[in-house]
Amino acid sequence: MLPGIGAIVIGVLFNPWTARLTSSDGQLETGTSLMILGFDVFMIFVGLLCLFATRALITGLLVSLVAGVISIVVIDLLARPLLRSQLYYRPEDIYKHRLPELPALSIFDLNVNYSGRTWGDLSAMTTQDSLRDMRDVDFRTDSYGFRNDASDIDTTRPLDLIILGDSFGAGAGTTQEDVWGVVFHRRYGLNTYNLSMPGFGPWNQLLSLKRELSRLRVGPNTVVLWAIFGGNDIDEPCFANLNPAPAGFWQRLAVRTRTFYRRSPIKIITDRALMGLNSQIPRDTAIVSTLPDGRSFLFYSQYLRHELRTLDDLHRHPNLPSLRLVFAEMARVASDAGLTVVVAHLPTAYAIYGWALDQIEPWTNERLRSPASLIFEELSRENGFDFIDLQPQLLEEAQTLYTQSRELLWWRDDTHWNNHGHAAAAKIVGEWLQSPRDLVRPVSYNSGGSD
Repeated sequence: MLPGIGAIVIGVLFNPWTARLTSSDGQLETGTSLMILGFDVFMIFVGLLCLFATRALITGLLVSLVAGVISIVVIDLLARPLLRSQLYYRPEDIYKHRLPELPALSIFDLNVNYSGRTWGDLSAMTTQDSLRDMRDVDFRTDSYGFRNDASDIDTTRPLDLIILGDSFGAGAGTTQEDVWGVVFHRRYGLNTYNLSMPGFGPWNQLLSLKRELSRLRVGPNTVVLWAIFGGNDIDEPCFANLNPAPAGFWQRLAVRTRTFYRRSPIKIITDRALMGLNSQIPRDTAIVSTLPDGRSFLFYSQYLRHELRTLDDLHRHPNLPSLRLVFAEMARVASDAGLTVVVAHLPTAYAIYGWALDQIEPWTNERLRSPASLIFEELSRENGFDFIDLQPQLLEEAQTLYTQSRELLWWRDDTHWNNHGHAAAAKIVGEWLQSPRDLVRPVSYNSGGSD
């Protein structure tokens, strides 16, 4: 009798509402909530069986249950390598995972060597194959879980450049040989290490640099290129706690378990099916536009919404006080290590190609500065960092390239740069870094009424 009562109590007390209390953000994914509800129903059913069913019936049901669970586990484990290319469309999603000892940070799996076909994050949102800008990508990581080729890094001398950023910095959607970290090394001879990680905001980037800095060989001429993306970096989670405590044993175990669970093909397929059923829920989407020659060009609705904010809006942003603390801590870390920090503002595709979405004459509505760039320039100046706004010069590069060849700096189906974009960004920053120090201060551009 006691086992039956215990099972019913567990089924009633452990539910999606109580489970949310133990999650890091107070939220649960839809698929996880349904799994917990299924577990609750099962436990109550088992409890009732224990109270009222015969021993033979209970034994038979338990044998069937164990066989079913084992079958599901075996199918899930076999499907992981077999369905990888079908379930994921880009390697960044396959190999990224949380750090068990510091869950605020992520790295890629170590020593990855991946080659495959991929397409853009925006066309993936639409699920329309005709909008995909297909390309082949190589994706490699080093023994520390970052997107670097060990052969490109000279460990006998200090680094010239450390790239600190998000998916733009990591080169999401672009093959290894074309990402700007490689271009810095091969075209400009800079000994470069890329610490960028998709999904990172300035707070995560600071923590990552602090964690990795002790193993990197730096010198008095090492520059940290802090690549700030204007589309969402001011909106990414940012906290006043700049030294999170390492996770304990149980938290590390929970992170590893969650990583294993989130890579489950059964979970992924279930989540996508449920997302289709919840299609009426408002969410940011891809906006399909066309270029003058008829090719599709996609924009992200969230970044467009952010571009329309004013400077006053951003000065009232709730993350701004924490961002000031992050920039001040970066200044302290750089000073202690003898590093030079250069903040680079990376614009959205709309800031460069807004005319395509607005369906007007090319290069007739661009503005040279965005409110986000002005905010991050202000934070940079407060802390003595050099600042480069890539937007004005990327506009020039984009116009020249489009006029000559109709090529773009962004993938047409992606929020990220293509190979031309990485080359242009590396050119702007590389030439800036190699200029005499008394000539490298950025030019003041008219904000175009953005505030």
